[in-house]
Order: sequence, then structure tokens, then C-alpha cells
Amino acid sequence: MRVIVCDVGPRDGLQNEPETLDSATRAELVERLAHAGLRRIEAVRFVHPDRVPQMAVAEEVVAAVARRDGAELAGLVLNEKGYGRLAKTTLDRVNVTFAATDTFSERNAGMPRGEALCQTRLILEAARRDGWPATATVSVAFGCPFEGPVDPDRVVGLPTSSARRTNSCSRTRSASPRRRR
Repeated sequence: MRVIVCDVGPRDGLQNEPETLDSATRAELVERLAHAGLRRIEAVRFVHPDRVPQMAVAEEVVAAVARRDGAELAGLVLNEKGYGRLAKTTLDRVNVTFAATDTFSERNAGMPRGEALCQTRLILEAARRDGWPATATVSVAFGCPFEGPVDPDRVVGLPTSSARRTNSCSRTRSASPRRRR
């Protein structure tokens, strides 16, 4: 098995901060991570600025990054509109995520879980058609901060087959080795 570490600090690390950083500072963070030797970095999230102001001007951030050989930059999208914005950039990879629970889907993506799954399928199909490498992530796959532990049957068989890579992640530190089996 090959493990690939994707640093999500420029996206997940900043989107919950009260202060919104300018695009040059965000681009510098991405550059410093690449300079430190990280091979994959989730640099931005394509979301409406009213929803997550900290992730505004994603296109400006991408354009401001001085690219470094060996570092693959990804952008996170949750819907087709976000994918359309990402497709116009110089990023290397599409990351798409959807929640294993209804409440987290509503809170994170602003849409019911069923609609988020539909959007994921459409994004993965578009990425394949357009030649983009794609990673699909099932968030709160082991436990949800709103609904508690997640039944593994809710995660198995979710639509990640069109992605070149898939992940399951825990935002609640509930993914112990025993639960992963």
C-alpha cells in the first residue's frame, strides 16, 4: 500500500479562522508547504464567499502561487459550480468531499446528503471526462460531531468508484484502528 499525505492546512486550517487572509499570504503558505517537501497540498476551496469568506478569491490564490516541481496542488469542490471554477485554473487535482451523515452534509455543503451524493457523481464524471485526477473523500465516515458514531454500512458502497483515489476521514477523532476494520 502506498500512503500519500495531502496537507489541507491552506484550506481546512484557514476556513474556520475568524480572520480572512489575503490571497498573497495564502499563496505564500502553499509555497512554504511545497518548499518544505510536501508532495500534495489542498490549496483552496471553491465556495461562495458569503458561505465561507475565508476561502474567497480561490482563483487569485492559485494564480499567485509560484509552482514548485514535485508538488501537486489540489482544490476542493462540493458542487458543479465549484468544479467549473476549478477547471479554469492551473491546479493539478480535483478533490471532492461529501458527508456520511445528513446533518454534517447540511452544515458543511448546504445541501441534503442525497443531493451532495448526486453532485459528487457529477463532479467525478466531469473530472474523468475532462482528464482531471480526482480524489473523493467521505467525511465524518467514522463519527459525526452532530450525529455521533457512524454505521460502516452508511459508508460502504458510496459513489467513489469514478475517483482515482478515495479517502475516509474522521473529524471527531473517532477512527480508531479497531473501528476501521
